[in-house]
Amino acid sequence: MKTKNTANYDSSPNIHRLLNLSWIEINELDKSRTVVLLPVSPIEEHGPHLPVGTDVFGAEDIAGKTVSYLSQSSPDTHAVLAPVIPLGCAPITADFPGTFPISGNTFKNLISEFCESLTKSGFRYIVIVNHHLDSVHLKAILEAIEKVEQENDVRIVETAGRLLYSDMQLSELEECRNLGLDIRTEMHGDVRETSYILHKDTDLLKLDYHTLKPVLIDIKQGMKEGKKTFREMGATDGYVGSPALANDDLGRIHLEEQGMLIAEMITALLKGESLPEMRPAISAYLKNRVTLN
Repeated sequence: MKTKNTANYDSSPNIHRLLNLSWIEINELDKSRTVVLLPVSPIEEHGPHLPVGTDVFGAEDIAGKTVSYLSQSSPDTHAVLAPVIPLGCAPITADFPGTFPISGNTFKNLISEFCESLTKSGFRYIVIVNHHLDSVHLKAILEAIEKVEQENDVRIVETAGRLLYSDMQLSELEECRNLGLDIRTEMHGDVRETSYILHKDTDLLKLDYHTLKPVLIDIKQGMKEGKKTFREMGATDGYVGSPALANDDLGRIHLEEQGMLIAEMITALLKGESLPEMRPAISAYLKNRVTLN
């Protein structure tokens, strides 16, 4: 399936697909200026209008945009693009057909063991390109990173949490506000993800998204009431937000902005400079309130 946002980066001599390299080529890479991009997100329902691969596609496409920007902004940096891992945690949508989650501990072990195997081949910088912000999923990644960094000479960063849960002023969020939306209620299969799929390939849209009514639920209140899934909280069609307001331009911004910011993050990482950080309240919530099961 050809998509209009596919990055044309294969002509750059410093951009490599991991699966295409020989062991000799991997061994000869200058690891001090090489970063591995690892796209990771689960197969998960995204409402009646979007494919279950929405987050998988998103992680893969953003990684592609990132290496495209990186080849222009940092031509001396080698980027190794790993194949997407289509796995993760999704307990909040697990009661819908089409969501195929694994447990938090299993996912943590998977990420930590794969990253450890990359370090054994000499890689010192790994960027986990994530398109899924379920709290269990994110905590599993962060705990895996902590474990591997403690035991190896490596720096690993996760992208989505550092961008969307930081204090950065993102154009994507500003565009949503310009549409009159409260970004706190745009959660899943929403205006952003629908815009992304609209931009990627209209053939992936399953029905006329313009007909979908907003589903705006209070996640915090639902959790206080003991409800554990979007469906239990009232999102019976599997989406939370306002997909009817999706537009191609917002989908383009979704991809290009994250690709550009992650490329900047990689440049800072290799230089030992500071990176965007999640807000302390988010970090505390993940540490103290979220458990891996």
